[in-house]
Amino acid sequence: MEEVQLHGLMKVFYQAGVWVIRLVYLNLLWVGFTILGLVVFGFMPATVSLFAVLRQWIHGNEDMAIL
Repeated sequence: MEEVQLHGLMKVFYQAGVWVIRLVYLNLLWVGFTILGLVVFGFMPATVSLFAVLRQWIHGNEDMAIL
């Protein structure tokens, strides 16, 4: 399959779209695990995991397992 190179504005839109999809997925996991933990006992572990994954993404480690 042919690989397409993105340049300029299209590259910015693509990267923004990737970040939006990642954040939506991460927030869905956060809500799911918070509810699964019966809200009180699930809130803090889910939140700590959310911020840990975000921190790894910001530092450039995008190949880690999320689930």
